[in-house]
Formats: sequence, structure tokens, C-alpha cells
Amino acid sequence: MKRKRKKIMILLMMIIFTLLTTGCWNRRELNEIAIVTAAGIDPGPKKGEITLVYQIVNPSSISGKQGVSSSMTPFITLKTSGRTQFEAIRKATKEMSRRLYFAHLQAWVIDENLAKKAVSEISLTYYIATRKFVKTFQF
Repeated sequence: MKRKRKKIMILLMMIIFTLLTTGCWNRRELNEIAIVTAAGIDPGPKKGEITLVYQIVNPSSISGKQGVSSSMTPFITLKTSGRTQFEAIRKATKEMSRRLYFAHLQAWVIDENLAKKAVSEISLTYYIATRKFVKTFQF
């Protein structure tokens, strides 16, 4: 009797473990994200604002589907302004139907005058703290 109970418990634990470790709990579908390959920061149009510019992959132009126009550019450029980087990113999210995804970021360009003016204004800790970059990206 004990042996049968032990086998049932092991089987039950294996089923629970299998269900909890499926790996689908934090998925990001390609049709839900906008893959950012390059980004830049410039002084904003108004005093005290910054402008963020993103180069985003255009999946329609690089897909292997037949009938896709060859005149489509492989990248989309998005430009938003705000008092903070967080505000500018939120505006970008509102303008697009997809969330910005920085894991494939290859270049981060900072305006020379802005970089000389105040490094704290262009703090990249937001991106590091929110884990938007992969660990292979070098600042």
C-alpha cells in the first residue's frame, strides 16, 4: 500500500513540475513587439525636453513572402519627445501598436552637446534597471 501511494505521489509531483516549468509564462510574440536596432537622444524642440529617435525593424519588408513590395524600407524611424526618457518612451508606445523591445539594440547615439551638458539628463540607468537591454550590450 505504501509503495502504491509513493508512486502516485511521485507521478503527481512530476505532473505538477511539468506544468509549472513549461516556459510559456513570459512569452513575447513577434507580432506584439517592435524590435529596436538603434536609438538616439537629442535635445528636444522645447527647453527642458529631450527627443528620442528609434530605428525599428519593419517585419513586412524583410519577410520572405511573395508579393511584398520591394520599395518598402527595412526599417521604420520613430521620433518622440518628452521631459524625461520615460515620458518619451510612453509616447512612442502610444503611437505604435507594438511595445518597444530593446534586446536587439546595436547602437545608442547621444548628441554631443547634450552629453557635454549633463550626463544625468541622459541617464541610461532606466534601461538597465528595467532590463530592456541584453547583457551583451556595451555602453
